[in-house]
Amino acid sequence: MLNSSLLLLTLAAVETPCDLASQAIQQGNYPKAEQQAQACIEATPENYLGHYHLSRSLAFSQNYSGALVSAQKALSLEPQNGDLILWKSHVQAWSGNYVGARASIAKLPKKRRSSTESLRIQGRVELWDGNYPQAVEKFDQIIAQNPKDADALSQRGIAKQNTGEEEAAYQDLTASCSLGHDKACDYAEELSRKMWNWEAHLHPSFTQTRDQRTWLELEGGVRTRLTPKLHLGASLEFRSRDFGAERLQDLSAFAEVHYEALERLHLDARVGGALINNFSPQFYLLLEPSVIVGDRWIVSARYWLRTFELGSVQVMGPSVSFYWDNFLFSLRYDVGLRPNNAPTTHAVLGRARYYFQRDWEFGVGLGGGSGADNLAPVPQQADNHLVALGQVTWWLNTKTALSADYIFRTENSANRQFQSHQLIAGFKLRL
Repeated sequence: MLNSSLLLLTLAAVETPCDLASQAIQQGNYPKAEQQAQACIEATPENYLGHYHLSRSLAFSQNYSGALVSAQKALSLEPQNGDLILWKSHVQAWSGNYVGARASIAKLPKKRRSSTESLRIQGRVELWDGNYPQAVEKFDQIIAQNPKDADALSQRGIAKQNTGEEEAAYQDLTASCSLGHDKACDYAEELSRKMWNWEAHLHPSFTQTRDQRTWLELEGGVRTRLTPKLHLGASLEFRSRDFGAERLQDLSAFAEVHYEALERLHLDARVGGALINNFSPQFYLLLEPSVIVGDRWIVSARYWLRTFELGSVQVMGPSVSFYWDNFLFSLRYDVGLRPNNAPTTHAVLGRARYYFQRDWEFGVGLGGGSGADNLAPVPQQADNHLVALGQVTWWLNTKTALSADYIFRTENSANRQFQSHQLIAGFKLRL
């Protein structure tokens, strides 16, 4: 009798493949979860759990098409299972099929559609589909049921930010942060940096050339944020440089605009020229439209015109940027059109930035090409060039930042080699 009892207890303690699949998903081991889910299906083909766990493991591995197939198989075994219907709608939303997600949710009984879990998925569908007022409405209903729902507060804050309600968005995000939602803390700090009416910046720099000449520059300006989508600015640049026995000085003025024409289409422009001119451009124009593609990519095109006494220099070309975790990678290609029938130049510049704990930003860059460096303010003649960059920025708080940049340039021609080391300090204050 005792042996029989022990045998029953042992059998009860044996974990099935379905149990192991669920555990593997909780542990984040999705390949193992997929393997155990397949075993669960083979062991109990009429049990929906195997298909459900397989769907989850595939979805968390971002295989949404496979996850959707498995979710549908689970539903074919349990057509009225509300949890499975909600799961299928979630997979459809992840895959970008928002119409399908809404259709799945509509199949739920009315009472289940108004549950917190259902409202949460409905809110995310509207948020991801860009229907921000509707998303706010769904999260409002969740928060009315539970004012301390950190996830709903965070999601509503994101939706309100996209409708231009920055103050209300910030309140939601900080409330969610205080409830332990770490991502909301990040969003709140990032939004706080964007919530400013005036910005002032100052960038003094010192350049030492290979032949011991020194160049001093001071650039400063202000910007105002007329609306969240329209920023206007003005700046002055003073340059003092050694040229032989002389020291020449220039002063230039610029106007700037940043305009978010659409949610994913931005335009930056800068126009100006020299007030006191010895070597700086008489006229300066920079136009750069940018398109945000998906969640990670930015594609832009730049047109840059500088007019000097002896002619104009035009630079144009595309660039692409990619966000990955805390990194931002960018690559730019430029074509330079020089005056006096000078050869067309080509240049490439790659950069990488790393954002550390929201307060620090580190960057490096390397580039080169034919002709002179396009970063130089004068159209010097050269056969080729190389540029190396280093940068660090420290946000003391959400409104004040200090930065330091280093730029190394070398240009080669048949008769000379030009090298310079430039140090740039930076200060930024937002009010």
